Amino acid sequence: MCASISFYALNQNKLNDFYQTTNSFKKAPKEITGQINPKFKTLLQQVRLIPWLSAYELSEVVHRQNPTELTSVTLVVKATYLANRIAIFTTPNTRYKPLTFSSTLKHLISTLPMSWYTLISPLMTYPSLYPPGCYIKLKNGNVNLVIAITNSSLITRLIKPTSEPSHINNKINTIEKVNLTNVNRVYSTQTLVNFNKLNNWWDDNIKAYVKKLISETAVAAFPTILPIQRAPASLLILQDQLSHKESNISVIEKALENDVIYSDQILKSAKANNRQKQKVQSIKYALAMLGLENSGQLLLQYSLITRLNQQHFPLQQSFLNFSQLMANTANELAALAKLESPEMVKSLAYFALSRLYTMPTFRLLTQWNVERRETFKLDNLISNKGNKKLQEDAVLLAKSWQQPSQSVHCLQSWGFETNKSSSLQSNKISHILGLSLLMARELYFSDEDSDDATNEYRINAYRILEVTEDAMIKCRENILRNNEVTCQINVKLAS
Repeated sequence: MCASISFYALNQNKLNDFYQTTNSFKKAPKEITGQINPKFKTLLQQVRLIPWLSAYELSEVVHRQNPTELTSVTLVVKATYLANRIAIFTTPNTRYKPLTFSSTLKHLISTLPMSWYTLISPLMTYPSLYPPGCYIKLKNGNVNLVIAITNSSLITRLIKPTSEPSHINNKINTIEKVNLTNVNRVYSTQTLVNFNKLNNWWDDNIKAYVKKLISETAVAAFPTILPIQRAPASLLILQDQLSHKESNISVIEKALENDVIYSDQILKSAKANNRQKQKVQSIKYALAMLGLENSGQLLLQYSLITRLNQQHFPLQQSFLNFSQLMANTANELAALAKLESPEMVKSLAYFALSRLYTMPTFRLLTQWNVERRETFKLDNLISNKGNKKLQEDAVLLAKSWQQPSQSVHCLQSWGFETNKSSSLQSNKISHILGLSLLMARELYFSDEDSDDATNEYRINAYRILEVTEDAMIKCRENILRNNEVTCQINVKLAS
C-alpha cells in the first residue's frame, strides 16, 4: 500500500497528463510515467524498508500493458503490481476504456504466469465478480448499486427504478437483497462526483441490515485477525477435558463435533499417524489412536501456528520452515530420551520461536542474519534488534496461553546451566529445546562449525538425556528422512 501511494504521490502531474488528457496519446507509458524518484529511493535504502523499496521499483513497469520484467519477483511485488493494474483497468480515464472487475480478472489471467493465480483466485470470493460499489442491471430493468456481498446473494441499493419512484417497492435508495441469477448486466466503474453519497449508501442502516441476515453471512474484505496474546476459549475447554484424569470420551467427542476446525484437525492427524494413511471417519477412534493428552497438544500446536501465520511478511515462510524442523527435532529427541509426552516438548518449541513472527523489526527483514556462536541459545538465532527478547516473550506467551508451570519453567531455564533445584524431567526438556535448536540450525543452515561453548553444551545435553553418539546419529538420520529441509537463499551467517 505504501509503495502504491508512492507511485502516484511523487508523480501526480505526469500521471494526470497520461491518463486524463489527450495530449499524451502518441507517447508510450515509459516516456510519461515509470520514473523512480532517486532521492526517495535513497531514503528507503537508508531506513532499510526493503519490501517498500522493492515494490516501489515497479514504477518503471506498472503502467505498461505487458511487462516482461516480472518473471521472478517476491510475493509483495506481485501483490502490488496486481492491485495497481486492477485499479488502472477499472478506473475511468481518457486513455483506455474502463473494464468491469470480471473483465479485468480475465485479462490478468490471460497475460500473467500461472504462478500468479494463487493471488488472483481469492479475489473471486472477495470482492467477487460483483464488487461493492459497482452498478448492476437486474432482469426487471432496475439499476442497483452493490453495497455488500454474501455467500449467495448481493446486498444492494436501488438507484434507478424502471417504474415510478413513488411505488412502495421502487423507492430510490431502498436496501434490497438480490439473487445472482437476477443480475442481467454489470457496469464498469463510474465516476463519483459527490463524495457525500458514500455516507448515504454505507450508513448505519446497511450495517443493521447485514447483522439481521439469518441464513447468510456477509463476506468481509479481510479475514478476521485472531488475537495471539491469549489462547482461544474453545481450546482451553478442550484441553481441560483432554487432560482430566477421569475424562469422558463421549463428552469430548460431542465437543469436537461442534467445532468443525478442531475435529477436522484431529481426524487429519489420526490419518497422518496411521501406517496405511487411511482416512479416519470417527472422532472417538481418532482420539483413541492419538491419545487424549497428545490430541490436546496437537490442537494447541495448530491454534498457535495458525495465529502466528495470519499475516504475510517477507521471511514468514523461512521462519515457518525452521519452526517445523525444530519442533519435529524436539519431538524426536523427546522420544529418544523416553519422555512421557514428546508432543508437549514439540509445543514448547513452537512457543520458543513465536516471537519471530510478531516482532515488528523481524517482519520488515528480507534477509535472515544469524550468529554462529552458542547456537543452542535462542537470541543467537537472529542477529537483529529485538533478539534478546525472544526467550522472555516466549515465556510470557506460554503463561498467557495458560501452559503448565513445568512448561513455563523449561522455557525460562533453557540455555542456562543445569538447575539443581529442577527435576530431572525439567532439565531434560530444557536441554532438548537447546539441542533441537542446535541441530535444526545445522540441518537448515548447513552450519557444521561449532564453537567450544556449543560443543560443551552438546556433550552435557547427551549426558543429561542419557543418549549415545550412535543414537544421535540415527536420530539425525530419522529427522532428515521424515522432514523436508529447505533453506531459503535469504540467510546470512554473521562472522
